[in-house]
Amino acid sequence: MSRVSVSMDEKTLDRLMSSGALCVADIKCLDCDSKACVWRLALRNSVRPPPDCPRKPQGILYSLKLARDKAAQTVKKPFS
Repeated sequence: MSRVSVSMDEKTLDRLMSSGALCVADIKCLDCDSKACVWRLALRNSVRPPPDCPRKPQGILYSLKLARDKAAQTVKKPFS
C-alpha cells in the first residue's frame, strides 16, 4: 500500500475527525508539533466516537469513559 504525505490546518483536521471522516488511528505524525496537535484533537473528539467509525474504541480514554458512564448509572437519585 502506498502512503501519501499531506498537510492541513488544525481546523480542517478537527472538522474531519469530529465528523468521523478521518480516524485518528489512520494518522501518522511526522514531527512532535503535529503529534501534539493530533493528540489534543483526539482527546477532544474521543468523548464520543463517531457512530459510523468501523474501529472499536480502545485505550485509556475509552476505558475512562466507560468507567464514568458506569458510575453515572449507579448513582442513586436523591429523594424527591
